[in-house]
Amino acid sequence: MIVGIVIGSGIFFKTDDILMDTNGSVLYGAIALVLGAIGIIFGGLTLSKLSEKSEKAGGLITYCELAFGKRFAFVAGFYQMGIYYPALLGVILYVAANYTCMLFEDAQLNVWIITIIYFIGTFSVNYLSAKMASYFQNLATIIKILPLVIIGFLGIRYGSFHSMQNESFHVTGIIASSSAIVSVAFSYDGWTVAPAVAHEIKNAKRNLSLALAISPVIIMVIYLIYFIGMSSILGPQQILALGDSHVQVASERLFGLQASKLVLVAIIISVLGTVNGLTLAAIRVPYALAIRKELPFSHEFAKINQKTNIPGRSTLLTVLLTAFWMFAHFLTTQIHALHQIDISSIPIFMMYVIYLILFISVIRKYKQKQLHGRFRGLVCPIFAIVGALLVISGALYSPMFKIYLIVSLLFLIISGIIYNVAKKQR
Repeated sequence: MIVGIVIGSGIFFKTDDILMDTNGSVLYGAIALVLGAIGIIFGGLTLSKLSEKSEKAGGLITYCELAFGKRFAFVAGFYQMGIYYPALLGVILYVAANYTCMLFEDAQLNVWIITIIYFIGTFSVNYLSAKMASYFQNLATIIKILPLVIIGFLGIRYGSFHSMQNESFHVTGIIASSSAIVSVAFSYDGWTVAPAVAHEIKNAKRNLSLALAISPVIIMVIYLIYFIGMSSILGPQQILALGDSHVQVASERLFGLQASKLVLVAIIISVLGTVNGLTLAAIRVPYALAIRKELPFSHEFAKINQKTNIPGRSTLLTVLLTAFWMFAHFLTTQIHALHQIDISSIPIFMMYVIYLILFISVIRKYKQKQLHGRFRGLVCPIFAIVGALLVISGALYSPMFKIYLIVSLLFLIISGIIYNVAKKQR
């Protein structure tokens, strides 16, 4: 599930962003991918330590509750519900539609109509048939890995590898390229979906830790193969010039016009697999807050549809929030003054601040002897903190930092108001 959710969208349309942030350096882009993987390996192992303390539904919300109480848990859950999941879904649905338009370029499809069709279809499938959504997730995981590995291997084998061989390593180069870690964090994002369903996993204490340790290594290897292979086929400058369409151009160069269509089909299924996994988690977040009576009219959002076993009103709320962020992304594509705003990067900054607080809490609980095991109670959190700080510092260097800050502050104000309203209704 982790591999299936994480791989699928980010690496396809963030390769050019990573190269842009590293000034076209493939070497520093590869280093950023490795650092991102290390961060989530230790981050995942740290969070799995908290998962051992409770089998209550909610994932990250539950961990935040264990760490610093109900108010902090509500802030984290409200952020996931209001910004994190719906903003990511709004952008990734558009990405799937964009690749669909590339596939049927002669038909002159409207990318936003396709986005809306995928939007309605994904939520309908997840609400009406959780089993069907699960089958599609498994199928998409297998299909999505193939184009990444094939393009990567062929690129390394037959492309020009000089762009990376001629580069030299300098510490100052890493510092100058640090903003790339935000795009990398987005490419790896989705690993926290697993803790969100920890209470549904068999033998979660053992299996969740294994999954969170092994998955990032698999993903990192696949990403490195693809990133270096793609850079070898086209070269960094051409990738930067082509933007998201670099995948199509590289596929045509490797396989010819007709066979490249199959690669685009695999990519579309891959991206929709990510959308499906995020939807699976997103519709459960309002429910997790509602069973704690932390939303206005919590009794309504806590209701489960007996036929589908899915929280109906929780799903509807997620649909509305996703539609809002999809519209916000629409505005950034249509209004020239907003072109530089990347909606997909906005959720990452605040989430890593929340992760940082959680990692610190694990060390605190270890010192208080509430958690046992030096490796996952002390060593893993220290490395996880370093990884989180890398992402946060990358955001500080980003030209979008003011937007990150404004959105986060507005969110904190709104979450405070909602929490107090819900408190009065209890």
